[in-house]
Amino acid sequence: MSGLVLVFEGDVAPLAVAPASGAMTRQQNGGGHSAPAEQSRSGLLVAQQILSDKLASSGEAVYREFERLRRGRLPGSCQAAQLPANERRNRYTNVLPFDENRVRLNSPTHDYINASSLASPASEAPAWHYIATQARTSLDLHAQQHTPFSFAFFTLGPKDSTVGDFWQMVYESNSAVVVMLTRLTESGAMKKCAEYFPDELDQPVTYKGGWTVTCVSMREVDCDVRHRDLLVTPPSPTTGPSRRVCHFHYHAWPDHGVPSTTQPLRDLLAAVRGLQAPAAGPPVVHCSAGIGRTGTFCAVDVALQRLRSGDYGIAVSAAELKPVVAELRRQRSGMVQTAEQYLFCYRAVKDEVDKEVGLA
Repeated sequence: MSGLVLVFEGDVAPLAVAPASGAMTRQQNGGGHSAPAEQSRSGLLVAQQILSDKLASSGEAVYREFERLRRGRLPGSCQAAQLPANERRNRYTNVLPFDENRVRLNSPTHDYINASSLASPASEAPAWHYIATQARTSLDLHAQQHTPFSFAFFTLGPKDSTVGDFWQMVYESNSAVVVMLTRLTESGAMKKCAEYFPDELDQPVTYKGGWTVTCVSMREVDCDVRHRDLLVTPPSPTTGPSRRVCHFHYHAWPDHGVPSTTQPLRDLLAAVRGLQAPAAGPPVVHCSAGIGRTGTFCAVDVALQRLRSGDYGIAVSAAELKPVVAELRRQRSGMVQTAEQYLFCYRAVKDEVDKEVGLA
């Protein structure tokens, strides 16, 4: 996936070169580097050593850390998710959003979707915010496919679907990026996600609730990632105008497992960050259950944001993933599902630090 960075519409700044706001006055030292840059590099070097120690002996320390993490109690009730009317809206009955931070739809019929709003504590810098959600269930009974020639309508699946709810959530959250970390089917023919987006160019699909999605462009970034530009149109003009949404589909990540290399994920994270406008809502991230691969994506992203902060202490904290995953799990149970995924998080951060130290 080394070619991913070549298709960005804007350059992504290298990690940890921009000083944090108000960190230090910009003074040149004897070596010709600014003081913030030296602070940042020092933080990277300390983080690199911590990560090397943790990953020594095949990552035994990381595995022990994960086991201690698993024993922590998880707060929060899931009463809304367990209501009879909402049970069919959960792909997995044992993966439910907490009432405290579940995403609520603005709907006269129901406000429930299996999705969690994940945000950094107020005191944490740099701040982070994601929406983690399950894969959509089967396509709508009333989903309609419009062809530009016949405007024919086709019935595409059973009625119990959350596809329309998903696009309503994306629109109401003002999210500009959706990240899909699962295939539609895995482990043979096991259905992991409904096809909630059109795969043909310029052929709008209208889902239950009247949400229409059009694929404007599509390209294979490389063998692992497909990028789609989607146009999302609400049921009524009074709701608002159509919006463009960037859809990244990383289809080479095995369920409950990890990719063979961290480079594709790190490139994908850079692409997502490069497309996040300041006024945009949080990126929507999902796999199948919305906890394993999704949690890994979020944990690594938080760490890489810390690396690029330009602050010594924050950069060093990127080497400690236990508090990051603990906070994610406090907001959505089960985030980073396996020890292998937890180790992969550390490997991804270490690989990024090694790259940045080599470039500095």
